[in-house]
Amino acid sequence: MSNEKQFRKMVKEKPEYARLVITGKSDAGTLIFSCSWLDSNNQCKDYENRLDICEEFPNKMVIESQGEFPEGCGFTIHIHSSFDVVLKKTIQREKMENQWQRLKQRLMFSRKKTDQSKND
Repeated sequence: MSNEKQFRKMVKEKPEYARLVITGKSDAGTLIFSCSWLDSNNQCKDYENRLDICEEFPNKMVIESQGEFPEGCGFTIHIHSSFDVVLKKTIQREKMENQWQRLKQRLMFSRKKTDQSKND
């Protein structure tokens, strides 16, 4: 969303978004918001009824903005593993999954052969 007119139109369609307050624009030209429903600890006052955008946050937009959250946002990023470690674990998991699928197929084939032998 790049201008106040678009924001007002969205609020007209979805009045619950009126709790958002425009605080500026990003370098990319998109509007930056804060939420009037945050308490002094930057926690949502009505978490169970939060906006869809809040429920889905952090999302692709955050990744595209190099992981920078809006000022005053209650979210933080803590890197627990490097990308290399995550990638290696993912590859290992995929290899194990592939091995498991092949084993299941062999077992099913073996079982079919056994069942056919019994029927002959």
